[in-house]
Amino acid sequence: MKKLRFFTSLIITCVLVFACCCFATAQQTAFSDLKKGHWAKGNIDYLVERGAINGYPDGTFRPSATITGAEFLKIAAASVGAKIKKTEKANKFWYEPYVEFARDNNIIESEFNMKWNSKITRAQMAYIVAGTAGFIGENTYYTEKEKSDMDSALKDLKTAGSLYSERIYKVVKDGIITGYEDGTFRPEKTATRAEASAMLSRLFDKSKRVR
Repeated sequence: MKKLRFFTSLIITCVLVFACCCFATAQQTAFSDLKKGHWAKGNIDYLVERGAINGYPDGTFRPSATITGAEFLKIAAASVGAKIKKTEKANKFWYEPYVEFARDNNIIESEFNMKWNSKITRAQMAYIVAGTAGFIGENTYYTEKEKSDMDSALKDLKTAGSLYSERIYKVVKDGIITGYEDGTFRPEKTATRAEASAMLSRLFDKSKRVR
């Protein structure tokens, strides 16, 4: 009888712990400014649960807020489980270990330079996403015909410049990053936290990609 009571108590405890964990996860993603119908909610929830992005202390996520290059690089690094060592050098900015990680792992090449505290553009974001894809072993190749088709579908892709265009073609082909309804990509447009979440979640979860 005592054994039966013990096992019954154990089962109840496990159920309660599981329920609490589920509740905590639900609470974690219930941002006050992120309604159920928001186009990027599923993407944002995915990255939050992955431990790659957080909201703000006031309970908001601020999906329409712009994001800096440093912030985006940190999210990308967290998405792949990077172990970043904190530096004690006073002359280093907080984001420099993330830049070093990205350079050491060929996520960004030596010629890629940006003001990391500045707002990131869609072209710069696409560059980092494509580099992150390469880091996790997802390499995309496209033919000249596919490139021509993408140029036709997104008429301003060529304006991105040679540094970015090759990587942009890769993420566009894979459905990780999309253009706008007017047939533009807008490479120089600053990106939002919602867009950043969508791009990275599509990288890791292929079911979220746009085809």
